[in-house]
Amino acid sequence: MEQTEHSKDSIGLPRKSLAGLVYIFLALSAIAMVVVETQANYQWYTYVGNLELRISSVAIHPDNSTGFPSVAIQASVFNPASYNGLRPIQAGYAVWVNSTSETFDPGTGSTMIAQTTSSFDKPIPATGRLDLSFNVSILSAVVTPLRSFLGRHNMDQVTNVQITLYFQSTYGKFIIPYCYLLPGQVLVPVCPPVLEAVSHRPGG
Repeated sequence: MEQTEHSKDSIGLPRKSLAGLVYIFLALSAIAMVVVETQANYQWYTYVGNLELRISSVAIHPDNSTGFPSVAIQASVFNPASYNGLRPIQAGYAVWVNSTSETFDPGTGSTMIAQTTSSFDKPIPATGRLDLSFNVSILSAVVTPLRSFLGRHNMDQVTNVQITLYFQSTYGKFIIPYCYLLPGQVLVPVCPPVLEAVSHRPGG
């Protein structure tokens, strides 16, 4: 007998109905994949947002005791989650100096004394820490006025330190800046302005 377009397959479903079920299955699978990916992205951003950056100490060396005028920053970032997928690709460092009685004016239009960026390729361990310690070279233009300023303000010096973590997310580079005011290790909303053009030697 000649088959018609309403012929059924071996399980008794019209072929058009079977094709429709396949399309529905594929659509539901695609939706499920989007939901899973969205959930994974949400969790990733949540984990990144919960990172805790801590600065242990900041020592300013305007002489050559470290090999070059530098700021020695001891810092780490703590991951409280049981998740190993957080890997910063870069860390940026910037340091500003001032005092409670006199504004530091090195002639650059800013109180910034050091700035650099370092490449990273290390994951932040789950429920663990990643060491971010770094010696940032002091800008050559501020070394001499900085020595004089620190000599006058040993007791009332204040320092801002910003460490910026750069991640590669699904949607591109994701940046988190942390700014601390020292002494006191106070996390503040924003640091002073960053110099657009700086002159320094590489840190390490």
